[in-house]
Amino acid sequence: EQPHRPIPSGLISRRSAAGVGWGMMVAAIVLAWYLSFFIAHDWRPGVVATLLAAVILLYDGALKRSRFAPLLMGECRFLNVLLGMSITYIPWGKAELLIAAGIGIYIIGVTMFARNDAHTSRRDQLLIGFVVLVSGIAILAAVPYLTNHRPPLEVPTIGWYLLWLAIGLIITRRALMAIFDPTSQ
Repeated sequence: EQPHRPIPSGLISRRSAAGVGWGMMVAAIVLAWYLSFFIAHDWRPGVVATLLAAVILLYDGALKRSRFAPLLMGECRFLNVLLGMSITYIPWGKAELLIAAGIGIYIIGVTMFARNDAHTSRRDQLLIGFVVLVSGIAILAAVPYLTNHRPPLEVPTIGWYLLWLAIGLIITRRALMAIFDPTSQ
């Protein structure tokens, strides 16, 4: 759909891209297990990196064009956030899981929204994607409320809510523009 990109245009061969991709995937998993055993002394980095690699392979393999693709992409982001959190010595609590889930749900919505971004999209698909991505933003905004401010915010609570309101309004404006004009532009 986008022949100007490096792989479709032939600037980078599929074989070279696959070699680099597999090499980076294996290196990331090995590094995560190294962190698990020798640095963090915690199972989370290795397990989460391995799960993330499996979901990436499922997404990029047979399921990219399936109806499950948005869920897998959201799972990738959920696991990606947990992977970053896993190298801390902080156990995952409600706040950490809500943050990862909020980002995952947001990405499910973005992926649904962008399913046909190279063509004219269906308005109902855009609307459903919009509702899902706004739900993810709402979860992220509500983390302090849902967790009784654990961990405490580094900013005033009102600042937190204003930040998410601003982000939500900016994204809502852009999404509504796309819903009313669903062409690839």
